[in-house]
Amino acid sequence: MGLKQPITAIAAMLLISLGLPAQGFTIHQAPRASTAIEGSQASADSVIRVAGWDFKQVEKVLIDDRPTTFQASSNSLIAIRIPLGTNPGDVTITLASDSGRAKSSFQIEIVSLETEKDTKVTIGSFLGYVAVYTKNLSGQKLSIQVGNKFREVSVLDNNFTANLTKIGSNRLVEVKVFVAGQLVESAMVLVR
Repeated sequence: MGLKQPITAIAAMLLISLGLPAQGFTIHQAPRASTAIEGSQASADSVIRVAGWDFKQVEKVLIDDRPTTFQASSNSLIAIRIPLGTNPGDVTITLASDSGRAKSSFQIEIVSLETEKDTKVTIGSFLGYVAVYTKNLSGQKLSIQVGNKFREVSVLDNNFTANLTKIGSNRLVEVKVFVAGQLVESAMVLVR
């Protein structure tokens, strides 16, 4: 008789639990990142893509304790913008989520535009236009000032670009070219 009551209680709990709808449970883990997909180097104002998991949980991205913008395109891929003014050298990128304030960190090297190999900006003119040609600056923000006209290309989408600004013939203008907010080239141009 002493054994019958515990068995009856176990059977009752089993019947009750079988009658209830199944409820799943979620294990909250911190987002984890591998290294950047494109490599271990980036420049200021560029966007890096990082592979890993649980990126939909990311609520804040910090680069050396400075918040930056990001976009988790899936649970396994996130795009992170390196803020302007980030000093060259190794930085720590931290992905923070609210589930227990968990953090995942990794390092990447920030290089200055001057040290990147084989990049080039050329200023010229023809038929009333000022032409700014770029080489190997894909993914960078380009700004051009021609006299008092200011033009901005949010992100260069090709390694070789030609950017034209109509000025008119026989005019002398000062041209300044900025890449990622930094002045990289300037010249006085006689537009033909």
